[in-house]
Amino acid sequence: MWQLPAKFCTLIFMKKRWLISMLALVYASGPYLAGSLGWGERSGPVLYPKSFHATLYTLASEDVRDEKPRESLDGWMYHRPLFYGLPRRLKSAEERASYIEMARRNESPRLEHMIEMNKSAASEQ
Repeated sequence: MWQLPAKFCTLIFMKKRWLISMLALVYASGPYLAGSLGWGERSGPVLYPKSFHATLYTLASEDVRDEKPRESLDGWMYHRPLFYGLPRRLKSAEERASYIEMARRNESPRLEHMIEMNKSAASEQ
């Protein structure tokens, strides 16, 4: 049976390891780059864990642009986007209604604002 030379196998393994290392580095630097350029939001796309993205995004924003990024006020109405530049997807009417009901039980001062935002989002659908 025919076999590849050992040097050739080692070379392929080293190239794969290098490629995987570079992809991991690019993935890990995405939130920092986004924060320094002001792309997206602090919570970030679904591709990243929320706390990981928020930490790196905040560090970059404070370091490069001297400002702390804020969470958007309408974040409770939308799912996080799949990737930077893609639109956020509106949550279902049931999810939004349950969030408003929770705010009612907790006597949230933003309740009226939430109800108005929910009505305008429902009319856009």
